Amino acid sequence: MTNNKTTHSLEIGTQLGDYTIQAILGRGAFGITYLAYDQNLNYLVAIKEYLPQELATRDQDNTVHPFPGEKESLFQYGLSSFLREAQTVAKFRHPNIVSIRGFFKKNETAYMVMEYEKGQTLKAYLDENPNISEQRLLEIFCPINDGLQYVHQLNYIHRDIKPTNILIREDNSPVLLDFGTARDVINTNSEDLTQIFTKGYAPVEQCYPKLAKQGPWTDIYALGATLYYAITGHVIAPSKDRSINDSYQSLADLPPYNEIYSEHFLQAIDQALSHDPNERPQSLEIWNNSLKALIEEENPTPPMSSKTTLLSQIKNKNILIPAIAIIALLSAGILYFSIFNNAGNSEISTSKKTPSTSNENTDPVEQSSDLSEKDQAQKALALKENNNNEIEKKEVTEESIQNKIPDDLQKIIDTYTEKLAETEVSFAELTKACNTINKYINQSNHSALRSLYINCLEQSLASIPTTGLDKLQKEWLKIHENNIIRD
Repeated sequence: MTNNKTTHSLEIGTQLGDYTIQAILGRGAFGITYLAYDQNLNYLVAIKEYLPQELATRDQDNTVHPFPGEKESLFQYGLSSFLREAQTVAKFRHPNIVSIRGFFKKNETAYMVMEYEKGQTLKAYLDENPNISEQRLLEIFCPINDGLQYVHQLNYIHRDIKPTNILIREDNSPVLLDFGTARDVINTNSEDLTQIFTKGYAPVEQCYPKLAKQGPWTDIYALGATLYYAITGHVIAPSKDRSINDSYQSLADLPPYNEIYSEHFLQAIDQALSHDPNERPQSLEIWNNSLKALIEEENPTPPMSSKTTLLSQIKNKNILIPAIAIIALLSAGILYFSIFNNAGNSEISTSKKTPSTSNENTDPVEQSSDLSEKDQAQKALALKENNNNEIEKKEVTEESIQNKIPDDLQKIIDTYTEKLAETEVSFAELTKACNTINKYINQSNHSALRSLYINCLEQSLASIPTTGLDKLQKEWLKIHENNIIRD
């Protein structure tokens, strides 16, 4: 029992209804998380016990008792909220958010039964991988941000994000744990939010809930603090201390970190850790974009070829998988039609050639049997090159005639070329322009129109919203199916 008095945790083997405590998975300011065995389902689960160490303690019979006075009121409020939020959080369905299986009351407190995720906490992962790369951090935090954004859209905030509440699964995917302190930010007044928090990860509005409103920016601060720990190995100064003397140094200006990580990445962390809530990004969508540098106005890249630029834009848009499929389809189409057209044009050009001399129509080997094999090969090669040159000249002449642009068509090309040159063109406008240009292509399949159409599609891809991806894919498929792009 000595261990209980010291740690306040339940002993291994303790029965909680149908669950048997097997191990302690983690501790936090709001409670303790156990590994437990579900005797009915023969299944391992994680159970979070509501036990805020600042507000309550445990007797030897495992009963939890709050401290007297104001702390007792806070404990009871937190207990009611814990159960109420469990009902709501149980509705969350996201691959990077832990699933809640149920909840119950016992020992004068409450328990939340969660899916047991096998893996290690981010803190343990960082201990094993202290020099973690920017790419790996993005692989961890972008899915977490997506899951948390889903929670925010339901008007809830987590309020206890830290390295021990992010788990790295055995397949290296991340999952956000411990929603025992989540709060409804729409239906909860600031003064009702308890002052229970983890130092170094809680922003000022969580330390002084009566003075500032909590919202998505509250979780963004904790995410920034977790990234700060991942990069530096240190916990940022508590917000209460920063309120008196803010000694925070910008990571973007702090070596050696600004020599290892990109500037936009460190600047995004600095923004998240702004002491003033109003100076932080107000939504995870905004901050996630900054973290991934989807907007690179401050660091424009030098001009590149259209294909290189397209690949770069796809990478920055974080839609690699569907976009690679699109590019593969486009490349296959270009290759196929290039071969097809070259073969077809060669046949047409050859059939239109003026009959040549008898020497040209006769096999060079049959023409002079007295020549050596070497001389015969050289003569055959010369005849072949001469034929190819004539074919190329004929093709250039035909292409020059075909590419003569009528005045009305040139006006259309000039109009949309000027439109695409504008600095800010919305995705909707670009899509409309693509559709209009495509109509003219159906009337006159001119190379200038095709080039303009490709340019329009590339700009659409650069400005594409997530919801527009399927539509743009269909546009690329239309190019392939209608034989628009030719090499």
